[in-house]
Amino acid sequence: MRPLVEPTIERMIDEDTPGCVSSFFPRRAGVVVLLGENDAVVLISAAGDVRAFLADRLDDIGEHGGRRADLRPVTRRVLMYFCGIGLETRWLLGRIAMRLDGALFGELLKRSSVQLLVFDDEPMRWRVLESLEIRGTIGRWIGPIPKESVARRVGEVIDEVFSLCRYPKELALAPKGTACAYREMGKCPAACDGSETLDSYRARFDEAWALIRPGLAAARESSERAMGEASAGLDFEAAGRHKRSAELLGGIPAHETRLTRELAGMRAMVVSPCAMRSWAGVWVFGEGGLTMLGCVREDSGRVVVAGLIERAMTIGALETFDERSVHDLGLVTGVAHAKPGRGHRRVPSVFDLLGSIQIGAVQRAIVHASQPVEQDTSPGAP
Repeated sequence: MRPLVEPTIERMIDEDTPGCVSSFFPRRAGVVVLLGENDAVVLISAAGDVRAFLADRLDDIGEHGGRRADLRPVTRRVLMYFCGIGLETRWLLGRIAMRLDGALFGELLKRSSVQLLVFDDEPMRWRVLESLEIRGTIGRWIGPIPKESVARRVGEVIDEVFSLCRYPKELALAPKGTACAYREMGKCPAACDGSETLDSYRARFDEAWALIRPGLAAARESSERAMGEASAGLDFEAAGRHKRSAELLGGIPAHETRLTRELAGMRAMVVSPCAMRSWAGVWVFGEGGLTMLGCVREDSGRVVVAGLIERAMTIGALETFDERSVHDLGLVTGVAHAKPGRGHRRVPSVFDLLGSIQIGAVQRAIVHASQPVEQDTSPGAP
């Protein structure tokens, strides 16, 4: 195992500093921090080639034949943090921004925002909630979901399966509310106007949560099992309902809800491209956000991988949200929905630690996230 983030390179700038400041920095990917007087933040940015990035901002002549910005007069100190690509860069940029630049961190939170499906006890209705709005203890929340449209689609399927109320304002008036057209269509028992008791409605609402909390795939499998059991018992009406439930849940593409399940207790292991060639970074998402376990070689054996999984299981599961875990939830969701890289190399993978994990699958993920030396085209590669 090796540390995931290499030490910082620091360079002071004054009137005696040579004009080619960028020459002190390598052609490597990293996060760059420019500080001015009294360590005021001038710029925080990720860069694929730190030397070229600094040449265009601090040198007398930019590397690309012109200067994109003249930050030399206001810069007194340059910090560089080595990192890889993708998740590693975004995580490091977020941590630095959280400490030094609140405005930038707020913008990064917006970029990594995901959607949740919240089951409210009052008025016993689901709603879509953006991750920017969450802090504190986790309630009956389903997520993460990358798009609002997908989150609403999941909620609408739940409405259809369990005949839930579509108009929470009327439900809040029960039993003096006004029934809607769904009652006439036979798709809602109308607890709002007293046709159904609130206790009966609450039981159905709780049943919907119980079905969906393990995730959509598990919910579909549960409906299919219930359909088989009902058919075996000659309860064809119940079998028809469960069949309809399985069909509706199966109609939501799995690739749109890969990590969608109850958020409380979430713990996932992420294997991603690393700064070091032929190595992969290993992370765990749980309480407090992403935790770095380190980097492993692409040819790591079963003993090493088994040790990684064992270490990952010692990280606490997600129970509360703070700004770090909100930011990192978006990063993990992005990794889970990332498209494969060229030649199926440098591909990140996510493993749900609440389920069974095959050592061989993690080994393959490490290989896919690594980049062989002979294929390395990163800045500064020999």
